[in-house]
Amino acid sequence: MHRPPTAEAEVAAELAALRPALVPRFAAELPGARAAVLTRLWRALAHEPLPWIERRVPDGDGLVLHLADGRRLRGPAPTRTRPATGSGPSTWTAWRTTTRRG
Repeated sequence: MHRPPTAEAEVAAELAALRPALVPRFAAELPGARAAVLTRLWRALAHEPLPWIERRVPDGDGLVLHLADGRRLRGPAPTRTRPATGSGPSTWTAWRTTTRRG
């Protein structure tokens, strides 16, 4: 089965053509950038009131989201730590979700 190139591969190819010296840095930073995006996405799914999420159920050290169409998403329980001063934004960590049906 043919799969189209990923967005990352396309960007890397363009970068290689235009600024080849930046390719190693792009490749090195990509996993962290991906993790940051997935963390923010999971945090939003875990906490925001979204109409397609029927309920959120803690599951051991994780969280299961029950979707309106019957599917479930499982991922780590987002943790929140506040700075010692109590001011400033919260820091959340969570990532790597799995999708299951049934």
